[in-house]
Amino acid sequence: MKQASGKTEIRELNVDYNGRQVYGKAYIADTGRQTPLVILSHGLGANHQRVADYARDLHENGYSAYIFDFPNGSSPYLENKSGTETTKMSVMTEADVLEAVYAEAKTWDFVDTSRIYLFGESQGGLVSAVVAVNHPGEFSGLLLLYPAFNIPDEVHKAYSTLEEVPEEYDLLDWITVGRIYAEDVWNMNIYDDLQNYNGRTLIIHGDSDPVVNVSYSETADELMPDCELYILSGAGHGFSGSDYETAMETILEFLNKT
Repeated sequence: MKQASGKTEIRELNVDYNGRQVYGKAYIADTGRQTPLVILSHGLGANHQRVADYARDLHENGYSAYIFDFPNGSSPYLENKSGTETTKMSVMTEADVLEAVYAEAKTWDFVDTSRIYLFGESQGGLVSAVVAVNHPGEFSGLLLLYPAFNIPDEVHKAYSTLEEVPEEYDLLDWITVGRIYAEDVWNMNIYDDLQNYNGRTLIIHGDSDPVVNVSYSETADELMPDCELYILSGAGHGFSGSDYETAMETILEFLNKT
């Protein structure tokens, strides 16, 4: 990958959200001018480190990048500097946090506010899509890696009615969430919104993903007016090695078109 010249500053940059601090890091590309910004959202149970490699490679190619910990959005086995009460987290609480990050990012002096992109992996992809459709025409691009458009279906598989959902339960047998998690997606149909979203979108998904079947991204690609779908043969949920390199090259090609 071609790398831009100039030094890069990595700055701890927290965002206020309802009186609490959301921990984040800004990778600021020193190009001598304001730069495009990519806001990266990690997936369910992860933290900002999950997308740090993408942030690093983006800033080495002339883009500033921002990564952060969704409050209460990480597995108990990972550090989350924004909060650790997973029973208070949902797709929509994370969408609210991303809205706060976006609002704050528009005030940062290193950002070219005419070129802000949302980037999300897994649940962070669904969250990014929710926020993007609420701001038609504002983002230069929406980048989604194996977006978890299956979350409403997974909740419905576990419970036939919303009344059956307990105050706390184990989602996908590995992370404890609260009733709010099911309530906030029970009637969600993200495809209804995506089919009316005209912004440029790139989706990258592995055809061997055991967590989110690639068919969910194929449906989005069919419905969205301006979408590119890149299917990685043999890739699973999360990219590494040559799959990561291919994904990163595809991302940069998409970004450099705008």
